[in-house]
Formats: sequence, structure tokens, C-alpha cells
Amino acid sequence: MSRLRLSNRPFAIGGEKSQYFWPLLVVVIGTLICVWPLLVFGFPAGAWDVRFHVLYAEEVLQEIGQGVLFPRWLPGLNNGLGAPTFFYYGPVPYLLSSLTAVIAWSHDGLVLLALAGTLVMVASGLAFFAWARQVVPPWPAALGALTYGALPYHLLMDLWTRAAFAEFTAYLCLPLVFLAADGVARRKWWGMLLLPISFALLIATHIITALLTSGILAFYLLACRLAVAALWRISWAALLGILLSAVYLVPAVTLRSEVNVPVDILPNGVFLGNSFTGGLGQGSRAIGLALDLIWLAQLALNLAMLAVFLRYRLSPRFGRIWSVLTVGMLVMMSVWMAPVWRLLPILQNVQFPSRMLALADLGTAISIAVLMGSIGARWTRIAIPMGVALSILFGASQAIPALQYGNFDAARTPWPIVRAIRTTYETFRPVHSLRRLPFDHEPDRPFSGARLEVLEQLASAAVVSWTARDIVFQTMSPVPFTIDVAQLFFSGWVAKTGEQRLPVRPSPDLGLVQIDIPAGQHQVALKLEPVPAEVAGWYISSTAMLVWLVQAIFHFRSRARWPLAGGRSGTFRH
Repeated sequence: MSRLRLSNRPFAIGGEKSQYFWPLLVVVIGTLICVWPLLVFGFPAGAWDVRFHVLYAEEVLQEIGQGVLFPRWLPGLNNGLGAPTFFYYGPVPYLLSSLTAVIAWSHDGLVLLALAGTLVMVASGLAFFAWARQVVPPWPAALGALTYGALPYHLLMDLWTRAAFAEFTAYLCLPLVFLAADGVARRKWWGMLLLPISFALLIATHIITALLTSGILAFYLLACRLAVAALWRISWAALLGILLSAVYLVPAVTLRSEVNVPVDILPNGVFLGNSFTGGLGQGSRAIGLALDLIWLAQLALNLAMLAVFLRYRLSPRFGRIWSVLTVGMLVMMSVWMAPVWRLLPILQNVQFPSRMLALADLGTAISIAVLMGSIGARWTRIAIPMGVALSILFGASQAIPALQYGNFDAARTPWPIVRAIRTTYETFRPVHSLRRLPFDHEPDRPFSGARLEVLEQLASAAVVSWTARDIVFQTMSPVPFTIDVAQLFFSGWVAKTGEQRLPVRPSPDLGLVQIDIPAGQHQVALKLEPVPAEVAGWYISSTAMLVWLVQAIFHFRSRARWPLAGGRSGTFRH
């Protein structure tokens, strides 16, 4: 078989528009068809984690409506006692869902998530197309984009079964990170601007996927045999991305000990392939077996593609690199690699090795795109239309099990009228609250529902104003007394009456904010003030944004293409 050289022209905005119009149109329509239930029934209201994401979406929208541009404390969670959710959880998916309220004219979290999920799906396909187009012609890039969207971990698991909205949104950022890294390596001016932004968005979208991406990106760059100068540029751009995300990342890392986050040594049951070795699999037996089958099928497909790449030495080397990386990722998730995960403490934060399937999906899709771009025009005319049709059909059909198992409540109505359960205690509870209980248990004494609970018969209290991080109330008592405020205690709660600072501590049973009030009539201001980690994050991100803007101005004004160096010591070569 003759050695083929693929197109390596950068993604064209203008010029030969016709060669991009139809592939892009197919990507948009195909990705919409893959998520058709979002447009017909709404977000899967009966999926595993939907109640969390609905609450997050509605609470964030409500806080933005009150002028809080970066909500961290959500007062409606934990039975109305509040939660420091976005001190730890990535806010980007829910800021995006809030933007869809302008289109939806609705505050229903299921509607917001459905529209945001649809936009993310289409944008993910377009982002992948932009990346793949760097090395293959438009139609193979379109096939890769549709494959990326239709792979079963993306749809069947993340969307229809688990409703893992944050991880689903991370699929949008992944191709942008690698597109930008390739651009930096090839000395493209836009790469130095895109990599910090895309990496920061990935961190603030799903920090676990960002952690895994960092490792895979490092292996990818080493395999590309880049010059030291190129590695330094990419390292600087990635570091700038980390600094841009500091407004979220610094509190998430430094305040980890303040919240109940169950992380432990990974048992064999959470690794893939465990069902085939006699284990129970990950989660329920059905879900564990489904994940194992997805993993096994993807491993077989990638091994076959790797064999083709090695046997026929298809160009470019880019495809072989990604094929090897993807096989390595899939092997790394297997139960036989459990000892390796346990040797690296940082990997305990991943919780489930199957999360690496998101990156394996990226590698599988780009390998397919490169392979289709390598087989020649004669075979492409047959293979690409068949691949496009099969990808769309396969993606659209994955919603059928979710419909059969009732993951869409009220499936016969245009939008399911199902509300998240607001009367239960959720995750992200501060450690001071319910400290004697496991994270998923509720207290013996339920919260009374009163915003203020006075622990003295002669005292009285009344709310003046109540917002997420700022509560004001009036008190009156002839004797000193103690009051419980219906918000969970967390670092940063400060109570003052005038200039006098009052003692604040967690209540012994529920861990509420408990304040000692002096005798007399007082107006008490209780505020969740920015903790040092928040302040540091804002300063770091603001400084990083100024650096990025200066860098953007410099690169935009000197957009002349930098010369490409060849050979082993040169810059990136596809």
C-alpha cells in the first residue's frame, strides 16, 4: 500500500467555503439527532444524579438573578440549610445552563439542562471538527466529530443513565485543549491564546477530567518528540490556564478538608473488566456489565486500528500516536492495573477509573478520523457516508434503553414536570454539620424549618433580609441568649452587631450557625465573608487575565506565521 500524505492545512474560515459547509451541516444535524430526547422530552428526569444538577442549575440561576455573578454558597440545598457547592464543584456547566434561561424563558432546571446539553453536544462536535481538520480533510473530520458524540460512554452512560452533566460538558473542552496544544507546538498565534482559556474552562467544568487530561497531554507531547522550546511554550500556556482558573481552583483545593467528600482507596469493583473476572462490577450489576462491555468493545476497536496503522504505516504519525495512547488508556482502566492506581495517591481523587473513558472517546474518534483520511479517495467515498449514517443511527438509538427504563418521567408530555427532591440532605455538606453521620445519611432530628431558632424563652428574633451570603435579623431579650440560624456552619461565617463581633460556632446536633447574642435589642448581620482562599483565587485569576490580555494583544499584532522547523529537534510534526 502506498504511503499517503494527509492534508495539513489549518482550519479555513474563508476561502473554499463549499468544502466546509456540508460537513459542518452534517455535524450539526447529526449531533442534534443523537440527543433528540432532550428536544422532545427534556433532560432525563429519572437518571441517577439528575436531582443534584437540577438543584444546581436552578440555584445558580436564582443567585445570578440576585446579582451574584459567581455563586459559591447555594442556600436551597440540604433541606434549605445551604451548601458550599461551588467552593468545590466546577461552576461552568451551570453558568452555561443559566444562559439558556434567556432562550427558554423558564426557571425549570430540567428545561435549562436540556437546552444546555443540546448546545454542548453540538458545540462538542464542532470543536472536534476544528481539531481533526488540522490533519484530515473535512469529511473524515466530520465523521470523527459524529463518532465523538455518539460513543456510548458519552451518551448512554454520561447523559441517559447517570445524568453526569458536568462530565458531559467536559467533552466540549477536551478537543479544544488538544487543538490549542497542537497550535502552540506548530507556532500558531491562536494556540497561545486558546490553550489557557480552554484548559481553565476544563478545570472549572470537571476538575477530575482536567486531572486526567493533564497526564494524557503530557504523554501525548512527549510522544510527539517536540523541541524543548515548544514544550516550554505549551507548559507556559497550560500554567496560565491553571492560574486563570484559580478563582475556582484555589478554594477547591485548599478548602477540601472543610467538606464531606468521600474519597478512599479504590476497590477492585470500580475498575473495568471486573465483571469478567467474577466481580460485581461498578455500581449495580447491570451498569457494571454495561461499562465493561463498552470498555471491551472500544479496546477491540482501537487494537484493530492500531494494527492497521502499524501494518500499513499510514501517515500521519499523529494517528499512530493517538492509537497507542488510546489503547494505553483503556488498558489503564482495567482491574489488572489496580495496583498502579493505588501507588499514585493523586489518582484516588478520580473515584472511578471509568472516567478516563471520556479521554478514550476522544482518542477513538480522532483515530477513526485519521484512518478514514488515510485510506484514499476511492474508499472514502464508500466508507465515510456509511460511517456517518451508522454514527448518527447508533447515537440516536442509545436513548431507547433510557426510555424503556423510565429515565424520562412523563414521557408523553412535551416537558416532564418532575421536581428535584428538596427536603433531603445532599452531598457537599460542611464537615461541621452532621459530623457523626456518613455523608449520605440524614439526622435523627430533622430540621424544624424555622429560619431562626431561639434557645431562650424570653428572647425573640425576626428576619430583616435573607440572601445567600448575607443575613440580617433583629433580636430582643432581657438576658443573653443563643440562636441557631438555618444555614450550615462553614468557614467564613461572621456575625456582627454594629462593630461588635459575636461568637459563631456550629450547633452540636445539626451543625447550624449558632451565635451568642448579648442582652438588649440588636440588629445582627451574619455574612459569609470571602475566606483567604477565595481572595487569593480572585487576585491570581485577575493577574493571569491581565497577562493573557497582554499576550493576546502581542500575538494579535504580530500574526505573521512563524517558520516551522523540521526534524527531531524542531516543532510539532503531524
